[in-house]
Amino acid sequence: MAIANKYATPNILNSYAAFLFSGGLGGFLLSGIKTGSLERSWSFHSLFAGASTASLVALCGYLTKQGTPVVEGDGTYKKFMIGVHLGILLPPIYAGLFSWRAINAIQNPAKPRYLGVLFSTLAVGSIITEYFLY
Repeated sequence: MAIANKYATPNILNSYAAFLFSGGLGGFLLSGIKTGSLERSWSFHSLFAGASTASLVALCGYLTKQGTPVVEGDGTYKKFMIGVHLGILLPPIYAGLFSWRAINAIQNPAKPRYLGVLFSTLAVGSIITEYFLY
């Protein structure tokens, strides 16, 4: 007898999307808006990166919210399977990416200190999300 997942997959993915967006928003707010065009573009880059990663995960959550199909030929079967499998695949990819960025930010003294902390937090959150998806 299989034990059912305590948390529904769409809820986990949507919560993870909100977490990713808050990480991008946090990076945007911590960087501050400078007067130069280059600094302004980098601060907005954090916001855009957070929003794009969050929207991709939220799309997976939407596709899995279609409901579990009963049979393989059901109309929502392909959407559900794409959403579930892509949703399971994205957090480890993001965890690796965030870990790599955190290591680079911590080792480079020219980069602001908050980047290492922010990317480390996002990496740990991605690992926790992957744990709850199983």
